[in-house]
Amino acid sequence: MKRNRLWTSILACTVLCAGLMVANPVLTPDSAAFAVSGDQFQPGNIISDQNFFSNNAMSEAQVQAFFASVTCRPSGGVPCLKDFRADTPTTPAAEAGHCTEYTGAAGESAARIVWKVAQACRINPAVLIVLMQKEQSLVSSPSVYGYARAMGWGCPDSGPNWSANCDANYFGLFNQVYKSAWQFRQYTLYPVNIPGGGTRRYHVGTVGVQFSPDPACGSSAVTILNQATANLYLYTPYQPNSAALNNLYGTGDGCSAYGNRNFWRIYNDWFGSTVDPPGTPVGAITAAVGTDGGIAVKGWAVDPDAAADSLEISTWVDGLWNYRWSANSSDPTPAVSFPGAGGNHGWSATVPAAPAGAHSLCVYAVNRGAGSDLLIGCQNVMVPANNSPQGAVMNTAVGFDGVTVSGWATDPDAQSSPVAMSVWVDGLTNQRFTADTSSLAYSAAQAHFPGAGTNHGWSGRVKTGPGQHSLCVYAVNQNTGADVLESCHSVFVPATEPSPKGHVDTAVPVQGGIALTGWAVDPDALTSPVRIAAWLDSATNVQVTANLDSATAAAAYPGAGNLHGFSVLVPATAGVHTVCVYGFNQNAGADAGFSCHTVTVPQLVKDMSPKGEILTNVGVAGGISLTGWAIDPDALTSPV
Repeated sequence: MKRNRLWTSILACTVLCAGLMVANPVLTPDSAAFAVSGDQFQPGNIISDQNFFSNNAMSEAQVQAFFASVTCRPSGGVPCLKDFRADTPTTPAAEAGHCTEYTGAAGESAARIVWKVAQACRINPAVLIVLMQKEQSLVSSPSVYGYARAMGWGCPDSGPNWSANCDANYFGLFNQVYKSAWQFRQYTLYPVNIPGGGTRRYHVGTVGVQFSPDPACGSSAVTILNQATANLYLYTPYQPNSAALNNLYGTGDGCSAYGNRNFWRIYNDWFGSTVDPPGTPVGAITAAVGTDGGIAVKGWAVDPDAAADSLEISTWVDGLWNYRWSANSSDPTPAVSFPGAGGNHGWSATVPAAPAGAHSLCVYAVNRGAGSDLLIGCQNVMVPANNSPQGAVMNTAVGFDGVTVSGWATDPDAQSSPVAMSVWVDGLTNQRFTADTSSLAYSAAQAHFPGAGTNHGWSGRVKTGPGQHSLCVYAVNQNTGADVLESCHSVFVPATEPSPKGHVDTAVPVQGGIALTGWAVDPDALTSPVRIAAWLDSATNVQVTANLDSATAAAAYPGAGNLHGFSVLVPATAGVHTVCVYGFNQNAGADAGFSCHTVTVPQLVKDMSPKGEILTNVGVAGGISLTGWAIDPDALTSPV
């Protein structure tokens, strides 16, 4: 079922174009808007995945503020979106990787509906706002008809009488917003093969896209670069022709379709560029295949303004577990577009994914310099049943004499038994640890294997000499299956301890808190100030930068200079408190605790001056006789 129509797009243009030429509402700040011309439209890159799937791009308050900022002319007695409210139903979660549960409520605002749907289905709220404007001019010209069909959902493409075929079961703002976002997530979860049979007409790659519903108007080959653009074509299956692009705010000719043109133009007018900012990494997933207990994924990524550097790749499984590695293996693809980058910008890894079945995989390239992090793509991958060990290396912390490495591991056909971990250094020396500890950091084991319990975490320190080393971690199989290589890391071990060093010189109780002074230096970042966190009762912390004058720091680390002292007031109620001071690490090493202090904070007294009262005053021979009382609040037992 097609969800959008040429005729709706023409109507939206007729209403919207005039409105936009009078007033151009934008989300504060006004600099979010981005002026465009028709020759900038890229049919294969209408909007980036980064912008399309950024569900945190707007808060609920920002959505409401945007609705309030728009020049709105309602008809038929309906309110503008800023004043709209409706009861919403609770909608259960779909399958893994799809929309999560939407918890319904009475009298929800339009802004809350849009934002909550965006969070549940992981779609940018701006995309949903633009879609309702593109479909029904609902933001600027709401009507009874428009609220019923806000996103064009359930209305097959059937020419000028399309509205007669709209399915009334889907009428209403919530139904329309939720079902359109649900459909975008469905396209993304199944980008090529349709559940139940058939294939998608539009997908990443080169496909033919018509200029209008009339086949006689022709088509052209479009290389679709990302899933977000494929989603828009699946929702509205036409591209604008030159006539439509030459008159961005008006109509073209008899073969013009306006849906995707209007989406692109409105988004740029209201929220800024649909494509990623200059300097954002470029990359691709070239393979994602389910393997025994995980997903084997590979691809490449390069940053245009740091082409010689290896980027960090961040991979999320089911939106819960994040695994990272470097794009530093051989791949010739980036060198074609970035000749100076060299050929070592490929990456490959196998990430844990259990139990067997469908899993959502999203891969990001971490930006350097100008630009922003890139969502390379999300894919739904089927993982087969597996009896080999599964797990992950969650953290590696480099110290001056080796590396502390930790993670989790479970063997599917021996879930109650601890897994032996084998850690090889430079392929020569082998140290073993046992995955049998309980820790919140390794609750992944319980999430993947609920019957296994939580005692499948492991941690150990591998001693090495200084210099560059290769660290490879294996999980040793039990029963059926085979040993599994969980990861290999290249680490540099410094000759001296690299974690921050420091000292708390004073921890003094004062009215309303604890005053702390001291100093901190990071040995492998001597001249850089260290960020300090002072934790109160392990619950709240105050952070400052150690950049004050300190002769003690300069004496302890002669090359560091004097500016490594700190002074901070930690707010605290009256009573006994424990305050602990930590230094945040830079470069190699790890965050370090300096010391903890138990301090009794006095009761807060606004005025510590003596208090008193004259009770009697009687004239007597030669003077005045006075009686009364006096006390000093901070010397209660002493006479005044």
